[in-house]
Amino acid sequence: MKPESFSDKHTYHKNKGTTLNHFYEKLFLLKNLINTAKGQELAEKRDKIMHEFVAAIEEEYML
Repeated sequence: MKPESFSDKHTYHKNKGTTLNHFYEKLFLLKNLINTAKGQELAEKRDKIMHEFVAAIEEEYML
């Protein structure tokens, strides 16, 4: 399952894609926006958890 890209807001809102796309659009990018060392440490851990979660969902989806 590949993430989708959208050229404009209208197309994005009209789309009926999966919720997993939100991970690629926004959630996986959050760790790059954290400024403090402690925040970055926490963000790395949470990012790993999210990637594992999405990988598990994608694996189940392919069954």
